Amino acid sequence: MLKTNTYGLSQEGGNVKTGGNYAASIKAHTTSQKKGYTQVLWLDAVERKYIEEVGTSNIFFVINDELVTPPLGGTILPGITRNTVLQLAADWGIPTSERRITIDEVRAAAQDGSLTEAFGSGTAAVISPIGEFGYQGETIMINNGETGPLAQRFFDGIQQLQRGAAPDSHDWIVRVK
Repeated sequence: MLKTNTYGLSQEGGNVKTGGNYAASIKAHTTSQKKGYTQVLWLDAVERKYIEEVGTSNIFFVINDELVTPPLGGTILPGITRNTVLQLAADWGIPTSERRITIDEVRAAAQDGSLTEAFGSGTAAVISPIGEFGYQGETIMINNGETGPLAQRFFDGIQQLQRGAAPDSHDWIVRVK
């Protein structure tokens, strides 16, 4: 279960995976770890209010039964696992929105109970549920710190595809002999 701390950071060129993108994050990550968090929730570099990514992963929120993720736009890595989550959500009939989302919207949704899940997606992590955020000294709990049913469904579904235990209707799997 990820715990995240929120920081703003310039991620120009964040749409490509390079070592330079991660070097600038070391200080924020170290500060975050000292506060007991495992990852950093990155906000946009200009206004420092729009959520971009979590650590080196794409981020998703479930708000009012809708799956919300920030749109691609030059600073967010177009992750393969992100695309897989979006495609599976479409296959499963889950309402999805790729839109800008502010930290204040997430805070408000957590307070009114409409934020029911948050998770990161990435190649190594697959799906990593987020149990809480720290922001400006405030702790924002999500789903009582428990893995949500949708995050679990995505994790299980992707794992089944990777193992060949579920049908691959999108021709994602390439068998190597």
